Amino acid sequence: MIEMSWAQVREPELSEVLNRLIREKVEYKTALKMLTIVKGLEKEQKQAQEMFKIICDKHMELTEDKTRWVTKKGQEKEADAAMKEFHTTKVKFKIPKIQSVELEHLKVTAVDLALLEPMLALDGEESHLAAVPEQQLDA
Repeated sequence: MIEMSWAQVREPELSEVLNRLIREKVEYKTALKMLTIVKGLEKEQKQAQEMFKIICDKHMELTEDKTRWVTKKGQEKEADAAMKEFHTTKVKFKIPKIQSVELEHLKVTAVDLALLEPMLALDGEESHLAAVPEQQLDA
């Protein structure tokens, strides 16, 4: 099962990476997983955008030139709390993760892998994506 935050779901670069990868020729089962992930993400992106608009309407207002949102006076704490909760809200997709071996013939960047990480089963490779513990940095 795939679990992601709404912040990850809304990441524009993730959509770009997935749109590029779904055009690659892969085995049927991998293509089906990738398509299912893309469809699930589209659904969550729409829901996240609706929730984002609700938060903005409640706690923010558009600037006079209507180019960006600014927090309403007196709503700073509420807006910050609502946005923090929004970005950390987790969503789960009842979709099996893509095995890393299913993509090993594709050319991807480290940035691509970082964005795709929640969707990948790395066959025990997770430690490669983990942060280096501080005691190892001092050595």
